[in-house]
Amino acid sequence: MIRWVGVHQRRVIEDILDTGDKPEYLKHPWALISICSYPERKLIKSEKEEEALRKAGCHNALTVYFGDFTVDSYHAMRESYSEKQWRKIILFDEQMARDIIEFIDKINKMAIPVLIVHCQAGVSRSGAVGTYTMRFLGLDEKFFREVHEKYINPNPHVYDTLCKISPLKGEYERFWENPKE
Repeated sequence: MIRWVGVHQRRVIEDILDTGDKPEYLKHPWALISICSYPERKLIKSEKEEEALRKAGCHNALTVYFGDFTVDSYHAMRESYSEKQWRKIILFDEQMARDIIEFIDKINKMAIPVLIVHCQAGVSRSGAVGTYTMRFLGLDEKFFREVHEKYINPNPHVYDTLCKISPLKGEYERFWENPKE
């Protein structure tokens, strides 16, 4: 059962892959949701990276590709990109949300206690998935806020899409209303 969710920037996971050094909380079995903007930016590119993750205690990983956009910002940016650039831009959708929720369920049933979610900066996309996971599993949001509140700003489109297709009917803003509760 997942008991702790961590949100990180890509560099933290790259450092673990490069050096094998990991924070204390990763001394337990853990799983990874890796969020990348494009397939070319994939973190786990080969068996070498997969083996490094296994050696670091990662029991399972999911890679999802989407940019850090809301629906409005996605459409507003259309004019500033060439056709070739625009074809690479990926908006988070319901199928991606289903994949993430299925992965969370799978990890939870495997009794893996730690889930790490990373994106490039560890702020918006991973913040949304981390916040959603905490609520979906009914974990202690107070501790999550204490650890992450200064660093994350969950993407509302990602969070709302996850909530839309799942049994969780939370509002994005509610998480931030009373941070001391």
